[in-house]
Amino acid sequence: MWTVEEIAEFFANNEHKEIVNAFCINSKNAEQVYDELVIRNFNEDIIVSFGELYL
Repeated sequence: MWTVEEIAEFFANNEHKEIVNAFCINSKNAEQVYDELVIRNFNEDIIVSFGELYL
């Protein structure tokens, strides 16, 4: 099982898209990943892109 932190890292690095997609099908998981991207201060474009795709 992947952690929220790992999924956020995968998304930010454009890696393992199938894992990110599978994890973020659940909206509660997607919200946690979004929060993690914000907390870790990832690039705003990455955060907006994630929000558009999964929220």
